Amino acid sequence: MNTFQVRRASASLGLFNERELRALVQKGKLLPTDEIDEGSGNWNSLGTFMAALPQAAVSVASASVRTSSSAQPAPTAGRHFYLHANGSRIGPLELSKITGMSQAGLIDATARLEDVTQPGNLVPAGDHVPLPTPAATVTSPTPVASSNSPAAATSFTPPPVPVAPIKSKVSYLELWWKTTLWIYGIGAVLGYLAGNLNGFIGALVLGVLLAPIKGAFWAWIIWLFKR
Repeated sequence: MNTFQVRRASASLGLFNERELRALVQKGKLLPTDEIDEGSGNWNSLGTFMAALPQAAVSVASASVRTSSSAQPAPTAGRHFYLHANGSRIGPLELSKITGMSQAGLIDATARLEDVTQPGNLVPAGDHVPLPTPAATVTSPTPVASSNSPAAATSFTPPPVPVAPIKSKVSYLELWWKTTLWIYGIGAVLGYLAGNLNGFIGALVLGVLLAPIKGAFWAWIIWLFKR
């Protein structure tokens, strides 16, 4: 394949063959105003040179595109299949009906399709129709109290149980002298009321003898009740 020198503003851009020229022009790296040497110093504009090139390469590219498009498999929308699901063979059915069965949840990923034009060739149904994706069951994790969390560090304290107050035990001796003093004082007051000063003095004298005896008796009675 021949190579041509290209220049722009009298500065050489390099040597290129026809295929490279087409690619560079399409990418905009070479301009139609650039000059190309067609041989023996015969410089011409690149745009004129490219217009004179044969279109064989374009025809080949178009043919390759048609070949690649014809090589693609025919659409499966109008094809018929036997449906193998749940141990049974149903059909032939149009692909649209199988798609509706999939959307209704009547088939799953275990289903197989058999093309009526290719008997015995079973393929997964998911190759031709969208299958419903089973919803994943989300199990909420059981919360586990961390040892560093405040809830784990705080121990449960039961409410206090009311306790009846314990009665303090009073000794008999304490009751005796308290009772004796009360009897002695009451006797002195009654003596003063009965005979003024003489009665008060007499009550004090008699109280010294009688108050301890009476106090012992009444203190014993009170002590029995407080036990």
